[in-house]
Amino acid sequence: MDLIIAFGVFMVLMIVCIAMNLSVVIALIGGFICFFAVAVARKYKPRHVFKMSLEGVKTSWVVLKLLFLIGCLTALWRASGTIAFFVYYGMDIITPQAFIIIAFLLTALMSYFLGSSFGVTSTAGVMLMILARSGGVNEFITAGAILSGAYFGDRSSPVSSSAFLTATMSGVSPEENKKWLLKTGVFPLGVTGIIFTVLSFKNPISGVSQSVMESLSGTYDISLWAAVPAIVLLVLPWMKVSVSNTILISAITSFVVAVIFQNQSPAALVTYMVTGYELDSAALGDIMAGGGVISMVEVMIVVILSSSYAGIFEETGMLNSLKDKMDKAATKIGLFGLQLVFSVLSVMIFCNQTIATILSVQLLGDTYKRKGASNEELAMDIGNSLITICGLVPWSVACAVPLSMLDIGNGAIPWCIFLYMNPICYIFTKRLFFKKR
Repeated sequence: MDLIIAFGVFMVLMIVCIAMNLSVVIALIGGFICFFAVAVARKYKPRHVFKMSLEGVKTSWVVLKLLFLIGCLTALWRASGTIAFFVYYGMDIITPQAFIIIAFLLTALMSYFLGSSFGVTSTAGVMLMILARSGGVNEFITAGAILSGAYFGDRSSPVSSSAFLTATMSGVSPEENKKWLLKTGVFPLGVTGIIFTVLSFKNPISGVSQSVMESLSGTYDISLWAAVPAIVLLVLPWMKVSVSNTILISAITSFVVAVIFQNQSPAALVTYMVTGYELDSAALGDIMAGGGVISMVEVMIVVILSSSYAGIFEETGMLNSLKDKMDKAATKIGLFGLQLVFSVLSVMIFCNQTIATILSVQLLGDTYKRKGASNEELAMDIGNSLITICGLVPWSVACAVPLSMLDIGNGAIPWCIFLYMNPICYIFTKRLFFKKR
């Protein structure tokens, strides 16, 4: 009962924060206090509970490092002229009526190559948003197209960490798992593509004003050298370089290009990496400014707090009592229905794709076995629900980080069509891949 009350207080705080447009960090701090109090009430010493939370935070180091690098990269790509290069030449090849569908297909292709929704959003996504803003396209629809494409690869790419984690935790072959994820993703990809094609014709890009184009060519050296950081980001993942190392190398390349070709001082670039890129230009100031580690601070705090929850829950076993109730729920709403409900609740509480995936296997795995389902089915259900649903919860890392990169509000979430089309389509097509029990 104490845990239910704690969850209730946490959810009320989260709803209040969203309704009043307050930082979700406030609700997460309140949630930490509630769960800390529950652990103490269950006879755990406060200092031991604090150590539990620290152990949970340690598991988030990889994510925190990635967020730090992305913050630096988004500023350096602006300073190095990489974004200016693609904006300038992109306008010559993009058909006005096809802008939104191109945004979706381009990010889907890139995410399949990179396996990272963050990597795609912070690079190609930022460029496309700049084009949309300067060309008068609906920003929310554009952002929705970008996130839809980014999460297509995040769930099924051969180099996707989330797909690898799902397969590993479920006890199936990562290679086989990714093949099935790609197969189950084709139908929602096609439906999403049709919808964005219609939206694209209804929201054509008007073209960047001539003054902006002239300012870009006058402010930056937009030779092929400016594109090198982007080429690095595309090539290295296929050479088995990790996402974090790829972003680091791209950032270093951007730094060098900015110094040599954009006449930026190293001291200024270091400042931009922390506080964000700034440009004293009436035509480009608002369009090109942004990025930096400071833009990732709130999200980093979200990661730290949500990871601390996981540490407390794991060490105290607070959630073990839920296992007994899973079988009954699966009987009423089915295994995938159970997975959907659990995905939404776990993401809303832990705000973290990785933690939610691990808990999903730990808490639902036995129920799947007792119902006669294979490990492959468990992995497929997670890949077609939790992985994309994470991007629909405003305060989750998977949603808050991309929106922060694109400098767009929660109004973009309803336009993230692939993220909810994926589980919807899977509901009707799952029987084609797994026999109905």
